[in-house]
Amino acid sequence: ANTKIIRSSVVRWLTKLLELKNKRCANAAAQAASPLVQPDDYLRGASRLQTLKDAITGFFEIPDGEIGWLLPGIVAGWRAIRDEAIDVIYATGKPWTAHLIGAVLKRLTGKPLVVDFRDPWITNPFREPVSGLHNRIEVYLERKVIKAANIVVTNTQSLKDEFTARFPSESPRKFVVLLNGFDPEDGHIIADRHA
Repeated sequence: ANTKIIRSSVVRWLTKLLELKNKRCANAAAQAASPLVQPDDYLRGASRLQTLKDAITGFFEIPDGEIGWLLPGIVAGWRAIRDEAIDVIYATGKPWTAHLIGAVLKRLTGKPLVVDFRDPWITNPFREPVSGLHNRIEVYLERKVIKAANIVVTNTQSLKDEFTARFPSESPRKFVVLLNGFDPEDGHIIADRHA
């Protein structure tokens, strides 16, 4: 009940780009209805437009769709650390933007950083990188977050093992596991013995 929640804004620049894309798609559809346009010409144009849209969308969503929260989150976090006597920065993700905010706040304030990976980032089996460049940028960002963190929390032993193998220059003690689980008898989160 006494937890203070500080809300920040988000910059939705991608929304404006998508509005522009939708307007162009409507114009392309109107042109396709013209008897002067051949169906193959329309399909090629739509395909090029889709490729361009995917490239733009992918660029503005590195590392995820919440990247518009980065600058407002940093400003709100910095003010909270300054005004509320915060001792530790705790960033939990996905979204990975939260980890970036945490890493920048650590750099600005010198406060210890704990990053909580509720899912794998780069090795997530459901991750669909847009391009090789996109993938390289995210690998770089993940490495920077791991390096900045004082503690890295994972929710499975296998993710902890993966991190210690992928980041051998980091101390294995940096990585800890807090398994998912709940014991209704004592009302506490416990280790999931099946993870």
